[in-house]
Amino acid sequence: MPLKPGFKRPVIIHRAILGSVERFTAVLTEHLAGKWPFWLSPRQVIVCPISEKAADYCESIYLYLHKLGFQAEIDRSQGAINKKVRNAQIAQWNYILVAGEDEMKSCTVDVRTRDTKRHGKKRIDELVKMLDAEKPMPAKQYDAFYANAFDPAKHFKDDNVSSGAQAQAQQQPVAVAGAAANGSSDRNFSKKLDEIEQELACGAQWLSGGNMPGADDAEAFKVVANQRPDPRVYPHAFSWYATVSKFSPEKQAAWK
Repeated sequence: MPLKPGFKRPVIIHRAILGSVERFTAVLTEHLAGKWPFWLSPRQVIVCPISEKAADYCESIYLYLHKLGFQAEIDRSQGAINKKVRNAQIAQWNYILVAGEDEMKSCTVDVRTRDTKRHGKKRIDELVKMLDAEKPMPAKQYDAFYANAFDPAKHFKDDNVSSGAQAQAQQQPVAVAGAAANGSSDRNFSKKLDEIEQELACGAQWLSGGNMPGADDAEAFKVVANQRPDPRVYPHAFSWYATVSKFSPEKQAAWK
């Protein structure tokens, strides 16, 4: 039977290459009501400065976490800290890091969750360990599949050959040294950076103490001026460097 004028039969071509994935994501979103687990969340950590005085410190924490691969952000808005925390909770950030002058001096952050739970103050390295613990463990099939994988440590007795984790640990100081010269220059740079890391790990924000960087900080800054400390090896030195590198030349001149 012929169709009436204006009622031509439409032709629809339907493709659902990712249809099942999209439906699963929709069901999961509805089921979780936006409260994604940490390892799956697009909003894992947000840093909230209490005041402008702690802004640079919070910026360095954000950069540190972001470089480690976490989904991190920083709240640069103006306003009371209670409002910032509340906005972060409504936005379903898994962890909310609050920091002011007190936290800046001790290289810590006040850790809260979107469910108003407070973990209290934690050092930055302790915080990273806590976040890493949130990652899911590899499946049993993973270990079973790679059970017979080649292991250089079992076949080579040379001290220069090691397994993956050991090799990575050995390569880290070299990567941090960056443009430093080979040989003794590499060793001297790493040794100096180790000393800086050890001093900052004691809880001081500046090497010279007090409220502002001093001569010790100026000397250390010259050492790492052309290289950025690797946060995986030198977390405290990286946080310190990320902060002092933002000081203007006029402020840096006052360190001496």
